[in-house]
Amino acid sequence: MKIAIIGGGIGGLTTAIALQQKGFTDITVYEAAPEIKAVGAGLWIAANAIIVFDRLGIADQVKAAGNILQSAGLGNHKGEILSKIDFTKIIQRYGNGTVAIHRGKLQQILMKNADKSTILTHKRLKNIKITEGSKTELYFEDGTSAEADLVIGADGIHSVVRKRLFGETPLRYSGQTCWRGITQMSLENPKNSAELWGTQAGLRACVSQVSDTEVYWYITQKHKAGLKLSETETKPYLLNLISEFNSPIQKVVQLTDNQHILHNDLFDFAPLKEWYKGNTILIGDAAHATTPNLGQGACQAIEDAWHLADCLKSTPSPTESMTVSEAFARFYNLRKEKTAFVTKTSLQIGQLSNLGGAIGYRLRNWLLSVTPSSMAEKQFDYLFHV
Repeated sequence: MKIAIIGGGIGGLTTAIALQQKGFTDITVYEAAPEIKAVGAGLWIAANAIIVFDRLGIADQVKAAGNILQSAGLGNHKGEILSKIDFTKIIQRYGNGTVAIHRGKLQQILMKNADKSTILTHKRLKNIKITEGSKTELYFEDGTSAEADLVIGADGIHSVVRKRLFGETPLRYSGQTCWRGITQMSLENPKNSAELWGTQAGLRACVSQVSDTEVYWYITQKHKAGLKLSETETKPYLLNLISEFNSPIQKVVQLTDNQHILHNDLFDFAPLKEWYKGNTILIGDAAHATTPNLGQGACQAIEDAWHLADCLKSTPSPTESMTVSEAFARFYNLRKEKTAFVTKTSLQIGQLSNLGGAIGYRLRNWLLSVTPSSMAEKQFDYLFHV
């Protein structure tokens, strides 16, 4: 069976690896970018995603390239920690913890392990034609085309595959804009990280060691969508924004090269009622985009990759269209509730941080300090079970 994966990001490449290990051999990954480079900022790979990587035999590579965290906290702008997660307990309970890693390094690891698949760059999808009972036709902006027995749309929140299958999907703006970056330095406590919430609505800041010499950081602010700052304006704007924080964040931002600061508004969309049509299916952000407040966006795409490959392998004969539909239905029913939970909960956390004014600031801090650890543990049981 000829399989086409649209999108060479974390979800698409992990899917290629998972399919390879399930015995599928004719896999092509189509990536829109001219080349897959080690770019981007950082991310946290939580226990559920590390479990999948362990099953795929690449967890040790990911751990070696990143930084295994011992704890993470939520605190106020003074640096006072109001809520804390002990990752060592999570490791004891689930066998794996959280790895902070440069996104580009993770992508390179996935590229190396997806070497049995064909990976084509500069292939931006323009259109897709699904004809029942025959191969799906793919048309790219460079004028080329291809055919596939099965198509997997892993092309992100602005998915062309999703648009061609189901039309426009209204995106929801979270009310927050976000800056991210990577800095060459080492923190005093590299195994610990904390997200601090400021007095201004939506203002959060976090630094996290992602390797021996690299620190990942992000800053969010409640703001109307579409804020535009020039490269020279961005750093002064951020340093003024975070001036109240008792944290290494000021030094980290100051040391970051201007051209390495990324800026994006944060969007998601309401859970979809369907992810597939014919022999074409969506995964990752294309199917269930989420804001980053739970650190589960990439993790859920990684889970998708494992479960989709498993569902397809479990079918007696994936070359039959009805059997593929059954596999897709099994996958959707397996994943829809958890991904919807991630999207909803992450959005709620962002809205909580958006509370403004003195009353909102005190309410946020009080809620953080009184939330029982048992509630967090129950949430982890749901998130980290694969």
